[in-house]
Amino acid sequence: MSILNHPRKQFFPIIIAFAVIALMFGMWARYNTHRGQKAPELESGTILPIPREIAPFKLTGADLIKKPLILKSRPRPYAYILERKAHKSVEMLKRQNVMIEVLQEETTLGVEAYILTGVTYGKKYDHHRATFVTAADETVKRKMTFPKGTYIIRTSQMMGRVITHLLEPETNDNVITFNTMDGILPKPGESSIIPIFKLMKPTNLATRMLRY
Repeated sequence: MSILNHPRKQFFPIIIAFAVIALMFGMWARYNTHRGQKAPELESGTILPIPREIAPFKLTGADLIKKPLILKSRPRPYAYILERKAHKSVEMLKRQNVMIEVLQEETTLGVEAYILTGVTYGKKYDHHRATFVTAADETVKRKMTFPKGTYIIRTSQMMGRVITHLLEPETNDNVITFNTMDGILPKPGESSIIPIFKLMKPTNLATRMLRY
């Protein structure tokens, strides 16, 4: 005879119900038993451990900045201009989701640029040969003709602050710091121009977006 057709199968639900009731009664009895108990009293002379006082944390030898201090300010341009040979700097900008345009025809523009006064090398974060430059306080203003293929990076886009931080040569982290311009930087001197040009006024340009 199959178990499913056994005449005793009608008692299975009753047995399960009794088991559930017994379990619930046991839990209720245990709860009430402990509920009536009092906490044990300590005997006279009992020694309790006293928590140790934690000495206040004191930080020494760290560079803490409570308020930003402006050491130098530079006017924000309408756009930055990079030469075609600055492709390593362009790759760094692309990794920051910066929109980059490319000139479609030879164009003459009035731009500003920095005079390179010094170059040093040192450690920056985990980078052991970062490049640091110094520039003259005053920029030079020139009319320059840029060929087709020159890179245009406008600062009015969403990543405008990132662009100015990366393309101003005197910031803490810029395209020069991480060696993307080592091959095109001139030697310091009165006529040495850092190859990052600033277009200060809005200008109509024949460009196309660089796809990447």
